[in-house]
Amino acid sequence: MQTMKLDHLCVRVRDYEVSKKFYTEVLNAKVYTEWQHWKGFTACFLTLNGGGTIEMLGSGKDELRSDFEEVSGSYIHIAIEVENVEEAVEKAISLGAKPKGEIKDNEIPYPIHIGAVYGPSGEIIEFLKYKN
Repeated sequence: MQTMKLDHLCVRVRDYEVSKKFYTEVLNAKVYTEWQHWKGFTACFLTLNGGGTIEMLGSGKDELRSDFEEVSGSYIHIAIEVENVEEAVEKAISLGAKPKGEIKDNEIPYPIHIGAVYGPSGEIIEFLKYKN
């Protein structure tokens, strides 16, 4: 059997420059490479300082549907493991994110401390810390 691992996930954003600033300042991501997509919009790969890559595509046109979390085949959120959930959520909000629910402990499917925000294009970003 061949070994497989997730290489990156991709998110489409409405305002490329606003989202790039948000992801680099909130997630401490670095722009690994940036290019003009053949369809005419700017795109980049963002690498996280603890591992993982996000591909970001500009030129999103519409707001996310209010029921996007229930649509088959769509991504629901980006989950980022952090050392301090409260600090990550506060920083995101200070840079324009909107809070999504309360910061809380969750035991299912495993013990975590978790908080979430809506990013600049309405995408959900979860910050989590595994509980020992």
